Amino acid sequence: MKRGVANFVPSRLSQARSRRGFKKKELAEELCVSCEALRSYENGAARPLPDKVRRMSEVLSFPEHFFSSATLKSGSPHVFWRDLKSVTKASREAVDARVTFACEMFSVLDEYVEFPSLNLPHLKLPEHWSDITDYDIEAAAEVCRSEWGLGEYPIPDMTLAAENIGVPVLAPSIDNRKQSGFAHWDEVTGRPFIGHNIRHTTAASARFNLAHELGHILLHRGVTADDLENAESFDYIEKQAHRFAGALLFPRTAFYREVRYASLSVFELLKRDWNIAITAQIVRARQLGVIDESRATSLFVAAGREGYRSAKGEPYDDTVPVEEPRMLRRAVDAIEDAGEMHLEVLKHRIPLPEDEVQELVGRTFEPTISNVVQLRRPF
Repeated sequence: MKRGVANFVPSRLSQARSRRGFKKKELAEELCVSCEALRSYENGAARPLPDKVRRMSEVLSFPEHFFSSATLKSGSPHVFWRDLKSVTKASREAVDARVTFACEMFSVLDEYVEFPSLNLPHLKLPEHWSDITDYDIEAAAEVCRSEWGLGEYPIPDMTLAAENIGVPVLAPSIDNRKQSGFAHWDEVTGRPFIGHNIRHTTAASARFNLAHELGHILLHRGVTADDLENAESFDYIEKQAHRFAGALLFPRTAFYREVRYASLSVFELLKRDWNIAITAQIVRARQLGVIDESRATSLFVAAGREGYRSAKGEPYDDTVPVEEPRMLRRAVDAIEDAGEMHLEVLKHRIPLPEDEVQELVGRTFEPTISNVVQLRRPF
């Protein structure tokens, strides 16, 4: 018979350790146990004693009851990563834990509020992703715009557009600036989740990243883990998602209409209206045959001279705010409006630390306005 905390959930320790960026050896030292003991806690071969669970809570800054809370069983998938080769295993696992928390949070909130229905159009695409052509991608983006009521006009808020079609958007702050975006299809909630790194980003970059991740969701459900491990396949998959992002943000008919002459000054004016980066517009012009490779190269060189590809950034990068997700926050706000006691239930059912809730939702489960009344002071 095993000793220790009977309802301890091994995967919760793995999640908390990954989220806080601890290696097993480092955490074992903090807990004053051997690496072998820590491994046995994580694989379920042994259970920690109550004092060790308390220490886990202190070191990892997770509530004690987190380590005994049930997890959602998900057979899920690959998480698509931008710049996969630049993302370390530890960094991937840290954000994977956040995505897991977000999926679980959504599942609980879904019992209290009515989220927008998932509205992903049925696209007529080749069965295998490698057979999808540029023409297919342009047509797919146009179908999406039509079904989502976007027409051929600039998308005012890409984050809100994604959430309005039932796709939760996450905006974590990640140290690795090359870890710019990710997409994940959760089989338990039946929803895709997309996200971008809020750190070191601009409004235009964040919008492009989200459109890129939507491309993965719509084009690449048939992609396998082996496909992602293959460098050539991965690069091609990323190229397809890039093409979809450009086509969704700036549809070809509108681009042909508005770009009579390709120059940095023209693209700067268009960025003000379409909120798509100047360098991304250069790529779009080359994709659509508005300019040839030679002209594209000269424009990239000119953009480099202007500092557009450096820390200085492009025009409007420092004045246009990055869009913020609203779906989960509005859900919690609605639950609070129904009564503070509901927030207390959420704290129990979603046993995450306040900093994690703040990052996922944009607020904590603490009441924003107290309903407690006070007696009047005597005259």
